[in-house]
Amino acid sequence: GRIVAVSPTYAAEIGRPEHAEGLDELLEAARDRLTGIRNGIDTERWNPATDRYLPAAFTAAELDGREVCGRSLRRLAGFPDDHEPIIGVVARLVEQKGIDVALDLVPLLANLPARMVLVGDGEARLVELARALAERHPDRVFVSPYRDELAHLVAAGSDLMLVPSRF
Repeated sequence: GRIVAVSPTYAAEIGRPEHAEGLDELLEAARDRLTGIRNGIDTERWNPATDRYLPAAFTAAELDGREVCGRSLRRLAGFPDDHEPIIGVVARLVEQKGIDVALDLVPLLANLPARMVLVGDGEARLVELARALAERHPDRVFVSPYRDELAHLVAAGSDLMLVPSRF
């Protein structure tokens, strides 16, 4: 069998006693079967030039379609069609991802000024916290359960992407 770690760097780190939680000898013996796979995206599936979920296509050289995606995202979230940046978050709502830290930003959004679109599912406590913040600040944050088409629109239509993680 093979052992897969979350990245090549982590695969190298977990062979050392200070990072292996007592498994360093076992992992060292299995070094030839230990592989790290870097996190990333499928660049074909998430290519805005060909993404079937988007209302308009765009490329780095031709950004008109990106503005169409941004307007579509604002409309869906119930935000005005203004120039305040949208912070997009597509994440599992779990403690490990640090989503609570991202949610701590919500009360500050009016002062930035910016808005947030959060798409994801997860731990009931964090889902409820996100929903409560959206109810309290509907002009600043929009929260939705994960839907593939919405995740693609958030990635294409947001001005900034926030990818929280505790690790």
